[in-house]
Amino acid sequence: MIPSVSKDLSEAERRRVKALVYGVLRHLPTIDALIAESAARPLSGIDDEVADRLRVSAYELLYSKTPGPVAVSAGVDLVRDVKPRAAGFANAVLRKVSMEEAAVAGVDLPEWLSASLSPHWSEAEVEAFARASGQEPERVVRYRPESTPVGEPIPGIAGAYTIPPGPLPAGAVVQ
Repeated sequence: MIPSVSKDLSEAERRRVKALVYGVLRHLPTIDALIAESAARPLSGIDDEVADRLRVSAYELLYSKTPGPVAVSAGVDLVRDVKPRAAGFANAVLRKVSMEEAAVAGVDLPEWLSASLSPHWSEAEVEAFARASGQEPERVVRYRPESTPVGEPIPGIAGAYTIPPGPLPAGAVVQ
């Protein structure tokens, strides 16, 4: 679905859409609970189009580097585009969610996964796994011959480098 919706976007915009969608899905239980709590009503009582936009905005508030006021303003604009009368509601909900941003970390593991890991790992190991699952991993790249490598060389693998999440440096090819 993402490719069909994002076909008119630039490559950078497509990557951003993909990161937002997967990020929201990765943290959906926490995001939904915070929205419902902040709205003082169950999520089922919120229009689906409004709820989806609140989810993306809550993800931005809780898990991205987007400044809180910017994420709230953008979220209100997203809601206003589909339901102008819900803009004030969105503002109130997102401001409350923004107050929770420091309390959220890691990723919500599905109950079946937590149950599968718990007999074999300590609680601290399961929590560490959940936190790591919420982080975008480093990537391994090679560079075109005319490019200047950026990143950390991988010992024993000629021409391979690790780079942090984010835009690809010029000339980098993901392995």
